[in-house]
This record gives sequence, C-alpha cells and structure tokens, in this order.
Amino acid sequence: MEAHHAVSNQQFDFIYNALGYGISILNTQIHSECLYEKQSDD
Repeated sequence: MEAHHAVSNQQFDFIYNALGYGISILNTQIHSECLYEKQSDD
C-alpha cells in the first residue's frame, strides 16, 4: 500500500508540474498577444 501510495504521489507531482508548465506557456502566449494588440493599436 505504501509503495502504491508513493507511485500515486509521483504521478500527481508529474501531472501537477505538467499543468503548471502548460498554464505558464498559455499565460506567456496570452500576455504576448495582449502586448501585440496594444502595439498594433498604436
């Protein structure tokens, strides 16, 4: 049970890190698009 729990924690950490990485990329893309829109407005 302990070993299975450890594996579950590793999988959770991997998924959590992957989600955080994906969200950071999305935030960067959205931020870049906002900057581009602001520049094009000028």
